[in-house]
Amino acid sequence: MGLLPGDPRILVKVNNEILDWIIAGDEVQRQWFVRFARFQGYVRQLATALAGVGIGPEFFKRFAGGSSGERSAAESLQQSLPGSLFYIGVGALVVWAILTAVESSEGVTARALFASDFATAMRTEGDKLRRALAKPLPMADLMDIQQRIDQRVFEARTKKILQWAKAPPANDPERARRKSELIDDFRRDYMRVWQPEQDEEGGS
Repeated sequence: MGLLPGDPRILVKVNNEILDWIIAGDEVQRQWFVRFARFQGYVRQLATALAGVGIGPEFFKRFAGGSSGERSAAESLQQSLPGSLFYIGVGALVVWAILTAVESSEGVTARALFASDFATAMRTEGDKLRRALAKPLPMADLMDIQQRIDQRVFEARTKKILQWAKAPPANDPERARRKSELIDDFRRDYMRVWQPEQDEEGGS
């Protein structure tokens, strides 16, 4: 069902000003730079592990972020990966160079870390939201939650981890479904404990 005509302004505030950003905390983790940073991390861990067991130590040392002394990349490859493996190594080195260039130009690692922080913060605010709604007079707590979320959203926009210039699009069907389910849960679980004066007309 979602928000209904005549719903208390507590639910209206939660629906219109809070839930979009709590849901966005999950969505930022699906953006390309988060997946890119995760993939790059796997590649680096694999390279480090292979170097640790003596497979292509000079070559994989470059992958792990170390130095190969005065040898060129080609010399390191030829020594570490003889025969046909040399060409595989060349391809891997080209891929790694591309990954490194993208990471450097887009600030992928930093943005992925900020996205993780934002997602954690939104999950925390979601937990605080439920605790606030369990109170007879939740509006003051909702104002505090909204203020903290606004600050986090401002920081997220500054760090370029949000994909929207303003608010998340209202016509997203998956977000609309999740909001409706949450509003239904809040109405069922908490509305009976709210005191009537919280439903009076006024600013949000």
